[in-house]
Amino acid sequence: MKTSSKFSKISEKVIVKAQKGNHDALNTIIDTYSSLVYFLVSKQIKDISEVENCTQEVLGRIVNKIKLYEMDKVKFNTWIYNLTKNCIKNYIRDYKINNDTVEINSEEVYNYGVDDIIQDDRLSDLERYIGHDYYEILLLRHGYNYKFHEISAIKGIHVSKIKRMFKEAEAKVEEYKELINEEKS
Repeated sequence: MKTSSKFSKISEKVIVKAQKGNHDALNTIIDTYSSLVYFLVSKQIKDISEVENCTQEVLGRIVNKIKLYEMDKVKFNTWIYNLTKNCIKNYIRDYKINNDTVEINSEEVYNYGVDDIIQDDRLSDLERYIGHDYYEILLLRHGYNYKFHEISAIKGIHVSKIKRMFKEAEAKVEEYKELINEEKS
């Protein structure tokens, strides 16, 4: 079941207003992207209080850096994603955080729209099984409905390779589901 991405609903008008300091526009952006930021942070940092601290740092950075965003150079979703990933790396480095991945329970998986990939609490096992890059491509495509060219821009990988990796990842997910079903039998 594919759902439409709420992240594509931020209009250029809202972004321009936010860049001019409009608090309502900034709040709209923060409200729209806070769950994505939290999810991305929680994939890299285990400790829940550190996840919350890092998420706040990322959201603060979005507010502080919004004036630097250039619409004609990169899509806003890509800018948010890259800013988040860079903030996470800096946070882990600066605070010497253990950056092991975190186990995510089923309810969180459903909330983030990736239940099409796997429907139990083995999401981190799935990531280990298929590999981080493949998992991230699946998450961006299925979970956030990014187009292949958007994923290509985010990952810095040619779009044809992204498409190939996506197909390979889906095949690996099917293998993983079969293994899970065999374990349950």
